[in-house]
Formats: sequence, C-alpha cells, structure tokens
Amino acid sequence: MAKVVCYILVALWLAARGQSKYTAYFKNKALKFDKFLEPCKDYNRQHNAIDLRNVTITGNSTTFDYDAVMHRQINDVTLQLHFWRCSSREALDTCMPLTSFKCRNICEFLDSTKEFWSPAILCAKPNIACPLQKAVYRGRECSLNLNAFHFFPLGTAYWKVRFTLLNNKREILCAMIEGGIR
Repeated sequence: MAKVVCYILVALWLAARGQSKYTAYFKNKALKFDKFLEPCKDYNRQHNAIDLRNVTITGNSTTFDYDAVMHRQINDVTLQLHFWRCSSREALDTCMPLTSFKCRNICEFLDSTKEFWSPAILCAKPNIACPLQKAVYRGRECSLNLNAFHFFPLGTAYWKVRFTLLNNKREILCAMIEGGIR
C-alpha cells in the first residue's frame, strides 16, 4: 500500500510539472479488454438489483457494448474495485493482489466527465442518473478514460479487476474484467 501512495504522490508532483515518463509509453497504446465475466464466481445473486447482459468486447478490444437491467430503484450505491496484477495474460497463476478502491455514493460522480469510468456511463441510453431508476440502459461503443493512468507505471502487466456495486452493504452487482495496456 505504501508503494501505491508513493506512486500517487509522484504522479501528483509530475502532474504539477506537466510531464511524466509514462506519457510516452501510452502514446500509441490502448486498454485492451480480453474477458468480461458476470457474475463473479462467488457472487450471491440473492440481493441482485442489476444484471449486465449482452456484454460484448468491440473495437479491436478497446471498447465494449452492454445492457444494464435495473430491477428496482437504487438510491445509495458504493463502487468497489479490487485490482490484481499478473505478469502476463498467459500466466494467470502469477496474479497478485495490488490494491483496492472504494467510492461511496457514486451518485456524486455520475455526472462527472473526469473519472476513468465516465465514458462508460455517459455512453448509456437513457442517461444514467441518481437515484438509479428501474430501466434497461444500453451502452454502445463504450470505453474507459486512461488519462488518469498516464502517470502510473502500469507497464506490460496484465490486470484482473473485480467490479462490485453495493447497496446497504450488500452486493447488487459483481463482474470480473481482464485486460491490459498494449
């Protein structure tokens, strides 16, 4: 964890100076999605409020389509991301937990255009807004914003991410995503 905090401090310092040695690395690179698995293997669907359906990786593995079916109105949603770093796509036995990220009340961030997930939310029709309404949201040719990661040493590692949404401390959606920067 101390290493992650150090990376963040260095990234902020480099951002203030307007440069990063990692910016050149990203110049001709993109986030490539390889797998999207929903639900997670250990996910208990008892409190399921959202189903992701028809998730398809498109655009040379850089974009994705999805249908999000909201079964009920949801007021308070927490996002949890757990990251594992693997040496390569072929060596999944090397995956080690790296860090976790938790964002309470994601409703505060849904309208933002600056979060890494913003393009995936803004591409949905109808527009996703809080409270989340019972509806079917369709996202086409969606992506994630990699700009926030230009200051981090992501390198050629392969990544596994557990994406979880919680409502009242209960999982209402869980998916695993795999991919890398290439």
